[in-house]
Amino acid sequence: MLGAASYFEADGITVEAEESHTWDWGVSVVQGWAAQGIHPSTLIVHLGNNSPVSSGDFDAMMSAAGGAQVYFVTVYAPSLAEHQAEVNGALEAGVARYGNAHLIDWD
Repeated sequence: MLGAASYFEADGITVEAEESHTWDWGVSVVQGWAAQGIHPSTLIVHLGNNSPVSSGDFDAMMSAAGGAQVYFVTVYAPSLAEHQAEVNGALEAGVARYGNAHLIDWD
């Protein structure tokens, strides 16, 4: 996401992207926006490379997102196949529980 930030920003899209952040960091960013009265209608979440993702983590992100349409990008880390499978499995299961959650397959 960081590599594409300038393209998104050129189209007026806000990008909060930095290297090596965890899922809970992302939740706190979205919660911070809400506390400031910022409620995006659409979010793209690309986290999970640097930390596990549980069902509760997914739910926390969806709660923070409010009614936004949330697009989760799967993890692509072939050298970490077990981690990739665990995170992507959590994303797939989470998306199945929410009508406003969607999955984008990185692979």
